Amino acid sequence: MSHPDWYGQLLPAVRTLWRALRMPVFDPGDYAHTEILDAAVGLLGAHYRHKAAVGQLTRISQPDTEIQQGEWRVVSDFFAEASRDIATLIARVDTVLAFEA
Repeated sequence: MSHPDWYGQLLPAVRTLWRALRMPVFDPGDYAHTEILDAAVGLLGAHYRHKAAVGQLTRISQPDTEIQQGEWRVVSDFFAEASRDIATLIARVDTVLAFEA
């Protein structure tokens, strides 16, 4: 599949995204497309929090699991917060890409 000439200017290089996701200290301001790199780093963290919440929801929904009072609320709030963060970060990337196109 071929892309238009401007396609490569929209997104950071794969190498840059990989670096952003793997480096313990990464300053998106050092690179072009700061908004997208910042969102990618945020998405990784939100994904891990979302995944942890799903695991906890799965655990406490088992019939033989003893649930502490308020545990459902804490875990569901954690899940909802991570879900909102993911949606917000994806919307940010979509906005940048729509503006660039």
